[in-house]
Amino acid sequence: MKAHSFAVTWLALATLAACSGGEVAGEVSEPKQMQEPAQPPAAADEQHQVTPPPAVEVKKDEPPVADAPIEATPAAEETPKAEEAPKAEETDLRRPNSAAEPLIDEGTRLLQENNLFVARQRLQGATQRDPQSATAHYDLALVQFRLGNFEDAMQSAQKAVDLNPTYARAVVLLSVLHLRHGDAQTAAAVVDSALLKRPNDVMLIGAKARVLVAEREYQKALDVCVQAIKLDHDNPELLRYVAEAYLGMNREGLARLALDRAFQIYTGDEEAPTDASGAPTSAGPPRKTYDVRASHGGGTLRGVRSEALDRDAGIAHIYYLYGQMALRRDEISDAREQFVQATKLRPDYAEAWNNLGVTWIVAKKGEEAIEALTKALEIEPTFLEARINLGSAYRISKDPDRAVKAKAEYERAIKQEPRNPAPHFNLGILYLESALPDVAANPEQRFQKSIDYFNTYRELRGPRSPGEKDPLEDYIAEAVNLRKIAADKRKTDEQAKVEQEADKKKAEEDKRKKDEAARQKAAEDAKKAEEEQRKADEEARKKAEEAPKPEPPPSEQPPGEQPPTHAEQPAPPAEQPAPPPEEHHKPPEKEEPPPPPPPPDNNEPPPPPPPPAGDEPPPPPPGR
Repeated sequence: MKAHSFAVTWLALATLAACSGGEVAGEVSEPKQMQEPAQPPAAADEQHQVTPPPAVEVKKDEPPVADAPIEATPAAEETPKAEEAPKAEETDLRRPNSAAEPLIDEGTRLLQENNLFVARQRLQGATQRDPQSATAHYDLALVQFRLGNFEDAMQSAQKAVDLNPTYARAVVLLSVLHLRHGDAQTAAAVVDSALLKRPNDVMLIGAKARVLVAEREYQKALDVCVQAIKLDHDNPELLRYVAEAYLGMNREGLARLALDRAFQIYTGDEEAPTDASGAPTSAGPPRKTYDVRASHGGGTLRGVRSEALDRDAGIAHIYYLYGQMALRRDEISDAREQFVQATKLRPDYAEAWNNLGVTWIVAKKGEEAIEALTKALEIEPTFLEARINLGSAYRISKDPDRAVKAKAEYERAIKQEPRNPAPHFNLGILYLESALPDVAANPEQRFQKSIDYFNTYRELRGPRSPGEKDPLEDYIAEAVNLRKIAADKRKTDEQAKVEQEADKKKAEEDKRKKDEAARQKAAEDAKKAEEEQRKADEEARKKAEEAPKPEPPPSEQPPGEQPPTHAEQPAPPAEQPAPPPEEHHKPPEKEEPPPPPPPPDNNEPPPPPPPPAGDEPPPPPPGR
């Protein structure tokens, strides 16, 4: 059959490339030389109507991407069809008579609907009903993993492996959990222990390749994949691991070739069987290649339902890797479309949502990036890379509190994994470009914090290779320069402030002296005016005293009478009050003369008239 001959050609190519340690010279320049991949089947919601991107030429000596998107979490694995593979063992099958089966079915249905909390409740009940059901513990581990409960998920997966050491799916999940925890050594030990019991299990061999890819042992991973392909040349998941190994080795052309072949297995048709003359037999129309594989069940897909890999999940893996390759080529729009297709096929694909957010960050679309990355964290709350990327999405968003929210996400990432260098670097960038509230009043402290975070990042990251340019030094140099500028400005401001204070004090002193001089002059002027007034009053008084007093007119004297002489004037009464003191500038008021006394009855002289008002004594009477 054509499919089989194509697979043999692919096996030879992969074997040669793995053994030579380099590109196959002169054999393949672009994947289109191999059979074209089939288009995905049409669907009513159009989620399957995107074809894989066109094949690209092999780029030799292509440099690796510094911050490549993170590796996807492996989905459900498939145990391949192979004549050499042993038949299914009874311990691999679900326990059909287990009391936990109804709860397991309900829990897996809820898991597919992303109703994780209720699914966890059902599957916990399943493990209580049948503590010996490895399937119940495995499905519970999946839910706990999705909820971000890594420790609980690890315990449940370990329980499933303890109950059934050859339960390949549980072994794969347990190894992935250890990889997510940063413990590749334990992940490899888990897989190797299972391979000792079943050395030809293609699913376990693929898990071994995944661990080697995570450790960046790409050539070893490729060698392991070649070993597994000899057992099952049409296993699409193995081809995906081959593609990941080639991507790690910067052989994008061969990686694309492996993915195109895997895509064809999931979506292509097998030729209908023919008779000796080449005419179609009555076996029916062509069937999908993957449907033919899945129909075998039993020994090929051990555990049947729980071991079979969903077609959409497998295609989503391929779209995800297509998107990664597009990111490496800086084809952001193409990468975004591939990640969108992956999320449509598998809505719980946290890595695809994360990388979709990355494409929006590169495009400076903060709000779109926040939406995608929030979705990734809803699916997997402890997804560290998504948490860091969410902080970067806030940095470029239009949120008025974007810097504060970005800092909060980076600090959550540090709290989750203190030894991870990435959030420290991003905090250094954040302080370099933003005046956060804690340092808004002190620019020097702000840039010093940036330098401190950069130094922590360098310490956690480790030294670069000798002679390799480190872009971090440019960031540190910029922060140091900005700190110096801030320090110089502070000193200038302080000097200006000192000068302003001195000028202010001098102005205040000058004003005080001027006011004091003005007060003294005013006091002197007032004293001088008072003295002049006093002198004027004194002179007026003297003049008034020296001036002669006018005599009263004759008409005021009684007729026929002479004013009494001085000797005849009566003495003033003893108790007569003294006249009031003379007031300056106010002439004495003229008093009315008293009425004349009555005429005397005898010959006694009349009493003298009262003295005139004033200080002057009355004039003496005229002489006789």
